[in-house]
Amino acid sequence: MRALIDPVPAEVRTPLLQFIDVAEASDDLGRLYVNTFDLKRKCSLYLTYYANGDTRKRGTALVTILEAYRAAGWEFDAQELPDYLPAVLEFSAMSDSEIAAALLSSHREGVEVLRAALEGMDSPWAGVVRAVTLSLPPIDAATRERYLDLINEGPPTETVGLSFLGNLPPFQVREDA
Repeated sequence: MRALIDPVPAEVRTPLLQFIDVAEASDDLGRLYVNTFDLKRKCSLYLTYYANGDTRKRGTALVTILEAYRAAGWEFDAQELPDYLPAVLEFSAMSDSEIAAALLSSHREGVEVLRAALEGMDSPWAGVVRAVTLSLPPIDAATRERYLDLINEGPPTETVGLSFLGNLPPFQVREDA
């Protein structure tokens, strides 16, 4: 990995090398990975989660990503969802298509939320995500505003289909049943 990173500009290379140092010294990186990415909402590696939450709109967003892969001549066949950040980064690194850069840029707010959360936790992965953001074009004021809103409010939640319940009193067990 060190040899592959060597030609990368120093500002991007340094945080990646720092992560490699931590990973080599750690004997419990797997547990830390699970505690970070599987148990914290703001540390999701699934990019559509930030803009769509676990709502019906997320399914459409996932299909759109699959269509973007196909339009670039890339067949997604991983066991993960197509919005999984490492998969999107692999697509970006391996594809010559401008679709790859557009796909990653279209989820910039989510990447920034992830970066901010990891930095706030002093996570060893913070530098890796920072390196990703440093390789992207600078964010504009509107993007900054949207990602700050996501940090404060979190992803959307699904309420469709639940409104019929109204204001129900607590359920009680019937004794005659």
